[in-house]
Amino acid sequence: MAVTLTINPGPALSDPVSLADLNAIYSGATATLSGVFELEGTAYVIPEVTASASTNGTNLLNAYTAAKALTPHGSALGSGNRAVVLLPPGVYDLGASTLEMDTDYVDVIGFLNLDHGRAASSSTLGYTHLSTIIQSSDDVVDISEESATLANVKLEATVTGKHAFVLSGNGAGNSSGPNLYNVEMVTATSND
Repeated sequence: MAVTLTINPGPALSDPVSLADLNAIYSGATATLSGVFELEGTAYVIPEVTASASTNGTNLLNAYTAAKALTPHGSALGSGNRAVVLLPPGVYDLGASTLEMDTDYVDVIGFLNLDHGRAASSSTLGYTHLSTIIQSSDDVVDISEESATLANVKLEATVTGKHAFVLSGNGAGNSSGPNLYNVEMVTATSND
């Protein structure tokens, strides 16, 4: 596989930025990286990350829907044949939607361990370019199947009374799953 990186220069960069940031911040510059990852394979989907958190949220929901329809390596989803949504660093604002993880053997995993990109609340202090943050004004993630994995993400419920994580359906009360690894959960608090 050939890897091609083409950069048309814009203003000088003083700090490393992502390709999406480069295009958003420096309108005179463009960068194209091809041949490294396709956004969808037989066993994975990577949502496109943009400068818009709400667009990213929509892209995440669409990526999960696409991953549920995958047949990894030409076979049905199963314990030894999983699909995954791989999340690049960024903020994914789901608006008033919830990421419903409702299919066994479909996982959602952030690219980086949170310890490498820890940030305070993205809604108050911004986020580092290494964090993968999923936000919602409703419950953020609801896992209803026992054979699902969620890893390397920060979940933020942005409205008081909503939850960062809900366990329902087959996932609730089941000793075998789902699996959560390196998941930070933050909920809004009342100011009264």
